[in-house]
Parts: sequence; structure tokens; C-alpha cells
Amino acid sequence: SPKVWRLYLKEEVERIARQGDDGKNTVLSSKVMPNIKGINFRDKSSGWKKYSFALQLTEALAEGEQNSVLHTNRFYENPFMQAFLSDLILRPSCYMCTAKSGKSGSDITIGDFWGIEHIKPEIDDDKGLSLVMVHNDSSISNIDLSLMVELMFQDALNGNPSIAKSAIRPLYRGLYMYKTTRKNSFVIYKPNAFIKIIERNRRILKNRLGL
Repeated sequence: SPKVWRLYLKEEVERIARQGDDGKNTVLSSKVMPNIKGINFRDKSSGWKKYSFALQLTEALAEGEQNSVLHTNRFYENPFMQAFLSDLILRPSCYMCTAKSGKSGSDITIGDFWGIEHIKPEIDDDKGLSLVMVHNDSSISNIDLSLMVELMFQDALNGNPSIAKSAIRPLYRGLYMYKTTRKNSFVIYKPNAFIKIIERNRRILKNRLGL
């Protein structure tokens, strides 16, 4: 959701400028809001399996100098990533995607190869590997295949079910978006144990039924 993202980004920059990374003292010297220099949703400095959300901010100092601040936290600690990875703030079209299972009409599909450590552990360097699915042989005629490892489609599908299935719309997405709109503010996602159980069982049931 572009709206949720804009609200989160605005409030996060304001929070860092006001409190700093440690929550006590700001690491920025100016009272003017800093500029966003870079955003990395999956910073791999600590490895792919424990990637971080990284936000780089800059502020102008005297004589043309700049102060740069890099704010990072692990994906499971970042409130935006928690909501995103729970499929809570996806676009409505993501819950009914018509481009699954190679139906997009593209020659190739590129993504992250989740689960490669279970299939080819010898090439897993914890820096992330790309998955390239070829729908048209002519599309890779000029690619050096010696740089790739060929696997079966089912190998990729096992760890990447989104290749064939749309995201499951959380039951409480409507309520979450309503709260966000009403408050015009980013709402931190904190599901209780009961909601977690319902959603987990719902996903299991839908996957077994092939929905």
C-alpha cells in the first residue's frame, strides 16, 4: 500500500530526527528534517537469513558538509516489515494476482530463491541467490549459463509458493486499513495469540485445498 508506506516513512524519519537510534539522544544536529539518501529493504550486512531494513539519512551542515546516519534493524524488529511480511499491507491485486504460474506472458521471471539451503546447500553463501524461471528458451540465448545452476521447477516451487499462488488476504486487513485511514498515521501491527492461530490454520487449510 503506497499510503501505508508514505505514512510509515514520514513518521520514522521524524522519530529518528527527534530521538535518534538509541531512543534517547538524537544523532542529528539540525532541527530541520533530514533527507532520505537511500532505502534498503533487505540489507545483507548481517547475512541474508537475518537481513535488515536500512534507512540512510543525511543533513546539511555548515560549509557544505553533510552528516550521514544509517538506521538499521532486523526485519523481525521493524514494524513496517512485520506488516508487509504478514501480507497485511499488500495491494488488493496481490490477493487475486492473474500473473501466477507463468501466466504473465513474460519470457523470464526473476525473484529471490527462498529455500535454496535445503536444495543446494553447497551454493548457499547466506548472501541471497536469484531465481530465474525461463518461459522461452530464446530469451536466454545470450546468457552465460556457466554462471547458473539448473534445477527443476518443483525445486523452486517448494520454497516459493507465491510462484503459483496469490497471497492470502488477512481477515483483519480491512480493520487495519480503516484504522490507518482514520488516524492518518502508521498503525503498528501487533496480532494477539488468537489471531495468529486463526491465520495459521487458515493458511494451512487453503494450501491443502490448493486455493
